[in-house]
Amino acid sequence: MPTYRFYCLDGTGKLHDAEWFEADSDEQAVATIQARHPNDKCEVWRGDRLIGPPVTRSSRTHRTYT
Repeated sequence: MPTYRFYCLDGTGKLHDAEWFEADSDEQAVATIQARHPNDKCEVWRGDRLIGPPVTRSSRTHRTYT
């Protein structure tokens, strides 16, 4: 299972939470963080690849960067 890292930012753009976690896919990784941090802006990374730009529960889509 791939390993991801998320970084959540506060209202001033400063890091307030970060953690390693595992998910089955990039899409599942983003969905997991949206569910765990519904009101936060978070970035989801897999290694040095940004999977999701800052995301919130209100985001309907996310972009994948390769």
